[in-house]
Amino acid sequence: MSNASTLSENAGSARGNRTMRRTREQLISISGVLRTFDHDMTRHYAQNRIRAGIAFPALTLISAAMSLYFHKYNFIIGWFVFTITIQMSIVYASYYFINNVKDFAHSKKWPL
Repeated sequence: MSNASTLSENAGSARGNRTMRRTREQLISISGVLRTFDHDMTRHYAQNRIRAGIAFPALTLISAAMSLYFHKYNFIIGWFVFTITIQMSIVYASYYFINNVKDFAHSKKWPL
């Protein structure tokens, strides 16, 4: 009988520890969700920015070419260079994140 009560207490204790660990991870997270979910969402964002790395400059070039009819060329060229520079820096940061940032799923857990 004492074995059954001990097992029951250990199961309740383990459940409480998991709940406490999950709550701690949610409190230190940026958005209030698990850190692994934050990392996964950021990884998806970075992959999408890398995939759009070809389409975005093409659309920007088409927009700049069409805008030359309505505005002065030096304003359009400045806008185009600024926009492409920002896009290239975002794609570079995305590549850096994908290749160099450690996955949170394998990081150290909170001690209980």
